[in-house]
Amino acid sequence: MKMVIMSLFIAAVYGVTMIWPYYATHEKHILDAKNQYLQLMYGVLHIPSLIFIGASAFILFVFLKNNLKKNIKLEKELSDAIKITDDDEIIKSGNLFWKTVVDLIKHGGMEEDIELAVEKKVNNIVLYYEKEMSKFNYIAVILPMLGMLGTITGLLQMFAVSNGIDNIAEKMVGLSVALATTLYATLVVILYVKPVYKKLEERLMELDHMKHDFIISAKLLLHRIEPYKIQTNEDSDESK
Repeated sequence: MKMVIMSLFIAAVYGVTMIWPYYATHEKHILDAKNQYLQLMYGVLHIPSLIFIGASAFILFVFLKNNLKKNIKLEKELSDAIKITDDDEIIKSGNLFWKTVVDLIKHGGMEEDIELAVEKKVNNIVLYYEKEMSKFNYIAVILPMLGMLGTITGLLQMFAVSNGIDNIAEKMVGLSVALATTLYATLVVILYVKPVYKKLEERLMELDHMKHDFIISAKLLLHRIEPYKIQTNEDSDESK
């Protein structure tokens, strides 16, 4: 349902920015074909195409938005956990990852149990990054297609105008639509969507390294400390 509503919004923007100006110009004469609103200005600026691609990109980002807060907090917990190295500090720590490991050690957990527990928590963060990457990958595919839609629209508008010297200005309106929509869609993908996708990919790799570093630290703790020492430390904290 969400995707259907998103598509309807994009279709509405397409109708208002790509179809209505052409219809108004040629059928109702509300606008002049030589009006700057429809023509390419300064060699690169075409208002209807800019509004169409800009609004479409905005709609895509809004409808495909993911919830960040929980994942950001969990990732910070993992980052902080790696920095804690002292055994006593680890046992007393309120860090979510170390608390999980300490509880497992206290109840006789083995290396495999620790690894599975950490993997389960980290997978929640990984899932967020994968969803984000999937979103940006989808936008990187769909925006150029929307640009191509504008290109086809512009070419159809060109061919709809009869040949003749007097109609060159009207033909240029269609050509402006054809070129500008693809240009803007490609620019958004190259300058924003792909760099963000690459950054998320790198962050996912860093997360994988952090996970492995923490698992190694947790396994070393398992071999360094006995469960009864954890109980002793907790009892002394309670007595205080």
